[in-house]
Amino acid sequence: MKITFTEASWSDYIWLQENDKRLLKRVN
Repeated sequence: MKITFTEASWSDYIWLQENDKRLLKRVN
């Protein structure tokens, strides 16, 4: 399965990786 991100959601995802590990676990 391929997941595509819009540019805005991708930058949010990168931000989450750097700033909010707990929320990132819920997203993944």
